[in-house]
Amino acid sequence: MADEEKPQSDGSKPLVDVKVEANLKGIGELDGALNNLIKALSRGVGRAYEPLGRLLEAKADRAVANERAQLIIDLAKKRAELAEIESKLATTPKSLPSSAADRAFEMLVSETFRKQANREAVADETRLALEHSPPREDTAKVIDDDWLTQFWNIAESVTHQEVRAFLAKLLAGEIAKPGTISPLTLRVLTTITPHVAKRFEHLCRLSIRDDDVVFIIHPNVFPFQNVGPLEMFGISYEDLYDLESYGLLRSAETIRLNYAEGEQNRALVDYAGRPALLVYSGLQLNLLKLTRAGVELRNLVVLSELPEYTKAIRERLGDSFKITEQ
Repeated sequence: MADEEKPQSDGSKPLVDVKVEANLKGIGELDGALNNLIKALSRGVGRAYEPLGRLLEAKADRAVANERAQLIIDLAKKRAELAEIESKLATTPKSLPSSAADRAFEMLVSETFRKQANREAVADETRLALEHSPPREDTAKVIDDDWLTQFWNIAESVTHQEVRAFLAKLLAGEIAKPGTISPLTLRVLTTITPHVAKRFEHLCRLSIRDDDVVFIIHPNVFPFQNVGPLEMFGISYEDLYDLESYGLLRSAETIRLNYAEGEQNRALVDYAGRPALLVYSGLQLNLLKLTRAGVELRNLVVLSELPEYTKAIRERLGDSFKITEQ
């Protein structure tokens, strides 16, 4: 006899009991993250999304029947909604020519298909991101409904591949650990352009992450000023001003900090994706700091150091900065 389904904490039987195909095995073994994935994709692209359907087909027979029944209900609701829209268009004021009503309906359908295509492109990117880098541990937190609403409202309007890649990694991160990506970061992505995204990725190659703070040490600030050239590292003043205006950089001007002498002023940091030791003790540093949105997006970028910048920082800081190997 087959094992009976175990009831959930609220007394109901679980809808989702998934055995996942091999390429999603990493997340399939994590119930919390998997349920977040199913919830996120169902909210964004619908239950009939093919890769999601492959996940759901592996459920127990009763669960599959429930899914199919729910899908029929969902489709019936959609048909009813479209019928209602068509009915409203059919009863438009006589001042609106029928040809205009036809065009309005055609535009509505076209816009719906365009948004759905954009959503599914982001969903595909997210699935691939999770296949490539599945969560290392499970989560008991459920992904927030309001966050998902904001996310998919943005995703449906995005056509640029660079921005889609950011969105997919954001969703993958939120599925794995809900609450880590702020709504502010989502709002930043509504305005960011592919050019700005590329310039931001380049700037991140100079960045250092110390816990939740990310900064760039400016090696060439003019005396008595908070600015200086970075063109030798491929970053112009205009780049800095753009990154500031898009909410990724706190200011195009540096912040000058003086660190007291002391053994405690040292930290293991992430420098362009590599572990490094930074001894702050006795240093005076001019820093360009990323905003919270910048920090969260920086965490999604595949980084590599810029050799000429590494050389400049070593010359500037001496033994206070060392790249370590782990």
